[in-house]
Amino acid sequence: MEIRRILIVPAFVICGIVAAQTLLSEQAWAGEATPQDVISEMRKLVEEIENEKTAPMQKAIAEGKVATRKTKLAAMSAPAIDEIIKTVRGEKSAALRMHLLIALSMVKNRALLSAIHVTDLVRIAGDKSFPVRYWALKNLATARNAQGVLDRRAVPVLAQSLQSEDMFIVRLAIEAFAATKTKSAAEKIRPLLKHKLALIRIDAVTALKEIGGAADVRFIAPLLHAPDPIVRAAAVDAVERLTDKKFGITPDDDEEAIKKKIDDWIKANPLPK
Repeated sequence: MEIRRILIVPAFVICGIVAAQTLLSEQAWAGEATPQDVISEMRKLVEEIENEKTAPMQKAIAEGKVATRKTKLAAMSAPAIDEIIKTVRGEKSAALRMHLLIALSMVKNRALLSAIHVTDLVRIAGDKSFPVRYWALKNLATARNAQGVLDRRAVPVLAQSLQSEDMFIVRLAIEAFAATKTKSAAEKIRPLLKHKLALIRIDAVTALKEIGGAADVRFIAPLLHAPDPIVRAAAVDAVERLTDKKFGITPDDDEEAIKKKIDDWIKANPLPK
């Protein structure tokens, strides 16, 4: 039984990702520009978008232009990173800060984020603007050292994010730790199996299925009797993966049949206390 990770993202994240991946044909704007030039252009465009007097069509065009500039900025890699961080730290416009952090998240070589950059991002993750906080954390979640390991400076703020009241922040932190595939990451995720939100419990189970081991089965086991069928199915899927023992549940099984097969499995495979 395979459970796909349920994906729910806030509107501003969807807009950010779609815009970041949208390349409109602006052949006239294709010269050699510096990061400062691109950011200056973005600032003007964001001001145009936020201006109440700007017509809807003009706003749509400006948003498309912002998308191309984010892509251009990300392609500059190392030269752009310093300028992005510097601007975000001193910029008043939350919208521009968000767009710059989205551009930063598009830089492919994550090892280019230095210790100073990561330290700055940790500070930015405390921004009063939620979209800015989210994208700062998104960048921290993918900050890697030269060996491809999650930067240790990002770990405390991401661990703290697991306790956030915001579902999207928690899910982002789970994804970040799951990507490390380490024993310590599994230990940080386990408490979320008791989270009040079903989506978080599902994410936690799914993460442990990928990075956990036999020792995690006893933590997942209570969810085999979860009243929510999706949570229960995720738990079954994870336990099957971690124990390599199938429950024998089929798509044709009704609720009673599923419960009986789970009970029979537990009787045949006593779980550790």
